[in-house]
Amino acid sequence: IPPQVRKQYKDPGSDETQLVESIKIQIPVFYKDIKDKLVPTNVTDTRIDVNTTKISINVSKDYQIEMTMKVPMLNTVCRTSCKELTAGVMTVSFTGTMTQIRQAFLLFHSAIVEDYNRRKVK
Repeated sequence: IPPQVRKQYKDPGSDETQLVESIKIQIPVFYKDIKDKLVPTNVTDTRIDVNTTKISINVSKDYQIEMTMKVPMLNTVCRTSCKELTAGVMTVSFTGTMTQIRQAFLLFHSAIVEDYNRRKVK
């Protein structure tokens, strides 16, 4: 199931998605940055143990401030971290159970959508 976005918002996630088998959710293959440049998500899916998985997703550093503000809230759902990957890209990682990561990813995706739309309007 791909995340749902409010009708008035443009989704910076690509229509093309990939199924992340361990959490049974579709994740965009790309996220647009604020200038609409496509940034590959390059999702990695690592099984930690029987119940725990780590999912890492690349996004533009355009969203770094928004993600930094959301990490404490996301950490209440599952262990979440952000780190710089390259000059313009950061990696957001979620570690937890399938249910925890699904919930955290939906919150993450909503935050990206809201930040993208808020900043595109200006």
